[in-house]
Amino acid sequence: MQALKPRTVAGAPASRGAPCRPAPRAVASRALGGKEAALAGGKEWIQSILSRFGPATDRAQNITTLEFEKPLLELDKRIKEVRKVAEENGVDVSSQVAELETRAQQR
Repeated sequence: MQALKPRTVAGAPASRGAPCRPAPRAVASRALGGKEAALAGGKEWIQSILSRFGPATDRAQNITTLEFEKPLLELDKRIKEVRKVAEENGVDVSSQVAELETRAQQR
């Protein structure tokens, strides 16, 4: 008597007799319950997406400025410098900061 060979669909591998196992997410849904499993799967998905990208602070350093924005950025930088120096030395420079801020708003 001849042993029967399993029938296969064209291009599909033949079954090796391995039992079907549920996907890991399906197992988690049974263990945690429906809603908790959906949240756990969603968190894993989001973490996998976010792990591909660096922190937002890294991208903030590579800002491209247009030519007409450069004077405003320079004024903003001066305002920050004046405030920093004033804090370090304990000097009141509120009038100078106010003047720089009004110049920045006029532009």
